Amino acid sequence: MRRRLLPMLAFVIVAGCGKGGGTIGEWFGATDKPQKAPVFYDELCDPSSGSTCSAETLRETSESVLREAVDHPGSIIRLWMQGRTIEGTRLVATATVPVFRVTGRRARADVENRWVAEERDAFCSAAEPGLRKRIRRSPIAESLGLIALASPPGRGKRQIVAITDALEVSDYGEFECGHLPKPDRFARLLGERRVLPPGSLTSVDVRFCHVDLGAIDGGRCAVSLARAADVRTIWHAALAAAGATNIDIRPGALEPQTTAAKGGQ
Repeated sequence: MRRRLLPMLAFVIVAGCGKGGGTIGEWFGATDKPQKAPVFYDELCDPSSGSTCSAETLRETSESVLREAVDHPGSIIRLWMQGRTIEGTRLVATATVPVFRVTGRRARADVENRWVAEERDAFCSAAEPGLRKRIRRSPIAESLGLIALASPPGRGKRQIVAITDALEVSDYGEFECGHLPKPDRFARLLGERRVLPPGSLTSVDVRFCHVDLGAIDGGRCAVSLARAADVRTIWHAALAAAGATNIDIRPGALEPQTTAAKGGQ
């Protein structure tokens, strides 16, 4: 029996000491994960009439963001509700990822899952009053500008995640039924009016999710794939002009972020 155990023990030691193998404790799941740098997330819910931020999409997106953040102790996630005007856009909830002092992979997973569920439910409760107020105006650009000015409380990678149909309805554009501006003109206008000036989104990743093609406010005007593509192009130009590092504008749910191509669409 002893002869059989010695080769097994030698294998464990070699596997634990090899390049990328980690320690023996990590190999058995008995130590904490290495800590990663904090990430600062700003989540924006656009609850305007016909938009796509609902109780369901907010719950889904918040869980995705919190699960991304959970491996980065010290990360901060802030939830913003977009209002009818820039004055009405407000911060409604904040969560900070703690250091989970547990050992063992299963125990850590249980603690992380509980934390994600609790914070997700807290975000949903905080957003509930805003979700009940369906409003026609949708100042997406100004809300993004407000968030950009709200400096994160520390150094680290920064992301803005917007749950929105991307249909701006404000003094800067009427994307639902009006004439769509040229992408460079829209970007220039936001810069000139100091809404999203050049550099305001430097080193910030911006992700739009649930930019879904659907009936506009009860069918007031026609929708088409071509118009939806034009809206995405307009936003990509505006966000890139403001300095955003990575840009992702997608229909449907938020995709877990790994490594995106710079300026990817």
